[in-house]
Amino acid sequence: ANLGDVTLLAADQSHIVGDAGGFALVIATKDTAGAVAASVATNEIKNIVRAFVNDSTATALNVSITANGSPTIDALTVAGEVGINSKSSALGGAGSGSGNTINSTTEALVKAGSHVTATTISVIAHDDSDINADAGTGAIAIANGGKSTAAAVAAGAAAAVNEITNTTTAKIDGSTAHATGALTVHAYSLAAIDAFTLGVAGSLSNGQGGVLALAGAGSGSGNTITNTVEAIIQSSTIEAGGGLSVTATDDTTIEATAGSVAITIAVGQSTTVGVGLGFSLAINSITNTTRAVIDDSPVSSASSITVSATSTSNIDALAFGIALTVATSSGTTVSADAVAAVTNNNIDNTVEAIISDSDVTDDETVRAAGPIILSAADGSSINAASVAASVSVSASSNTALSGSVAVTLAD
Repeated sequence: ANLGDVTLLAADQSHIVGDAGGFALVIATKDTAGAVAASVATNEIKNIVRAFVNDSTATALNVSITANGSPTIDALTVAGEVGINSKSSALGGAGSGSGNTINSTTEALVKAGSHVTATTISVIAHDDSDINADAGTGAIAIANGGKSTAAAVAAGAAAAVNEITNTTTAKIDGSTAHATGALTVHAYSLAAIDAFTLGVAGSLSNGQGGVLALAGAGSGSGNTITNTVEAIIQSSTIEAGGGLSVTATDDTTIEATAGSVAITIAVGQSTTVGVGLGFSLAINSITNTTRAVIDDSPVSSASSITVSATSTSNIDALAFGIALTVATSSGTTVSADAVAAVTNNNIDNTVEAIISDSDVTDDETVRAAGPIILSAADGSSINAASVAASVSVSASSNTALSGSVAVTLAD
């Protein structure tokens, strides 16, 4: 009798699109005017994707057991604020942020005393989790005090916190598999986080008395991937007429950009103070375990046997800050700005390729007519940069002071 194929496929394509926005506008002609805008989004995906043969017998031309997990979160948060006062002071603040989490289990299994016979056998688990998070904030304060004191204060902040914690497993456990051709057990993860945060603040103050203009902007993201990727043959009897491969691959990535821009302008006929502050921060971490294992199993191949674990995790991080302050007065003038841009990045992976508990006396050996290849490789990389620029300008017919500080740190 002609045999057909047996195909088991479990797939998840969960997708969350979470957008949030807020805007505030205040226009006043007396007293102090103030406005605040904020937007927040929280998103979570938690699922189990499993394709398996359990305590069963499968005989076919080709047997394919595949589990695909592709959960995705797209988050956008935006907040804007404008405060204007034509007679007195103006205050403004805006903030936006999101928290995004994916916790997924993806498994392709042959287990519990199952018997699988075919020309080719493939057991494949694939994780393609993805988080895209953007947060942007803009705050503007404009104050015109006329002949009195005027103050314009604006603050903007944007943040994103993203986390992926997944387990991806392809496994033959406590079973028998016989392939006249190739036999493949493969687990791989392409989990990715892409985060962009930007905070912008601007203040303009004009008055005949004391004048103060202050703008502060900040942004940051914290991104974490903690995955386990395993391809395993355990306590099973395996025969392959072609090549036999047990491979685990980790190719996770984090791309994070955090920026801040602060612009301050103060114009007055007496004491005039302008201050601009900017701060941006990106913290990224990948801590994955990638394992390919043959354990406590009699395994034979009429061709070659490959047991391979590979990690090519990558982090690309950029933090930048820009501050511009201008103060002018016919009296005392003070202008100052300070900017800091910081990135902190860490990859701490475990990559293992193992053949264990291979015992001749128990006939639990790993044998091949061709080569037996055991390989573990970690090609992880970090590309990090931080940029800070500040410009402070002051002008006065009498005393004038200006100062500027820029700090960068990339780790």
